[in-house]
Amino acid sequence: MQHTDIGMVGDRFDVCDDVWLSHRRPLRKSHIRGLTVLAVLAFAFIVACVAVLCVVVSTLRRNHHKLPFSMRNAVYYKKETGDEAPPRIIIQRRRDGDVDFTRTWKEYREGFGDLDGDFWFGNENIHKLTRKGYTRLHIQLTTFDNITYNIEYGDFRVRSEAEQYQLIVANFKPGHLALSFDCLISHNGSRFSTVDRDNDMSKENCASLYFGGWWYSSCQLCNLNGLYRNNEPYKKGDMIWCSVNRYRGIKHTLMALQSQS
Repeated sequence: MQHTDIGMVGDRFDVCDDVWLSHRRPLRKSHIRGLTVLAVLAFAFIVACVAVLCVVVSTLRRNHHKLPFSMRNAVYYKKETGDEAPPRIIIQRRRDGDVDFTRTWKEYREGFGDLDGDFWFGNENIHKLTRKGYTRLHIQLTTFDNITYNIEYGDFRVRSEAEQYQLIVANFKPGHLALSFDCLISHNGSRFSTVDRDNDMSKENCASLYFGGWWYSSCQLCNLNGLYRNNEPYKKGDMIWCSVNRYRGIKHTLMALQSQS
């Protein structure tokens, strides 16, 4: 009698196991299907977020490229205490080499870089400034020996894009005996050239040879938009001002325009 009861109990457990196993298999498959669906949805959500983020970043980059380089956002050179001279608007600055100056015609026309760091204010803006009377050019150069040189041109003009942003410069005023030779005068009358717009008088594309947009003639005695290098002997394509750094690189550059009034 006891043996029969034990067999019945065992049979019941066997039946329960069969029922449980028969239900467990489809449940496990449904779980897998559910997890697969969730994974697909999560992946689709991530892809959509990345796409939206790319659009936002691209828009911000375009706005950063176009909006800051305007008269409204011009960067002014800080005047010395008590200086009552007209303010100076910075049109070019190099101080750490973070910005690549090997750029296209469009980029040089509109301006590029970081207004808090290295930048080019844009040929169109420079043209408008000189047309408004900002025709006094100040150039400040600092070598890796921490020697600062100041140069001034009493007449500096950049013509319109239709005239290829031609340079007109005169009235050279060196601020140091070492700068007695006018390096920019050989570029007077030159049209602006970039890697994709060759307007120089050389058989070669000077902008490609020297890695930056500038008023090349054939090709250069000065070019403050060349490659930024550390304190190394001068190499072809480096930033150069002929009477300053023929054998040593320039650490900082600054070009600023001031009105005549």
